[in-house]
This record gives sequence, C-alpha cells and structure tokens, in this order.
Amino acid sequence: MSLLLKSLVAFFLHREAALWKEKSQQQTNKVAQAEQKVFALEIEVKKLQRALAREVGDDVPLAKVLDEGSDWKGRREQLIKLNEQVRQPRERLPRFTPCGHN
Repeated sequence: MSLLLKSLVAFFLHREAALWKEKSQQQTNKVAQAEQKVFALEIEVKKLQRALAREVGDDVPLAKVLDEGSDWKGRREQLIKLNEQVRQPRERLPRFTPCGHN
C-alpha cells in the first residue's frame, strides 16, 4: 500500500473515530440527563407516597387505596355518606315552631 493511500485511510479512520466519539458523548449526556430526571421523579414519588399515607392513615395499605376494585372509601366519600345519613332523619322530623310564634 502506498504512503498516500495509508495516509488517506488513517485520515478517514481518525475522522470516523472522532464522529463516533462525539456521538458517544452525546448519548452519555442524554443518559446523565435521564438519570437526573429519574432521581428527581423518585424523590417526587416518595413525597407523594408520604402525603397519601398521611391523608389516608398509616394503618391503611396504599395498595388497597390505589386498587380500583377496592371497597376503600376516601375521606370525601365518607363525609358525603355521613352527611346523607344525618340529612335523611332530619327531613323526616316534624317541623316545630317555638311557642307563641305562628
């Protein structure tokens, strides 16, 4: 192989290696960014799990709360049910007027 041909091959190989090195660096940067996002999301998930545990109580398994088929009732649903239970008897009570007032 002539010296010129060897030089051309070396030049193109060096250029190709530089391109692959740049692509590798770009992918490394993307992986690092993705790892940072994953870390931030893991922290957010832990915060939300703690908040949910405080909301539903420590004695309630979160899996039961999150299960769509579960019979677990949230605080809002419990309040609505209790208010309905109080309202129904009140509606059945006769209305009294204070003595002397018509």
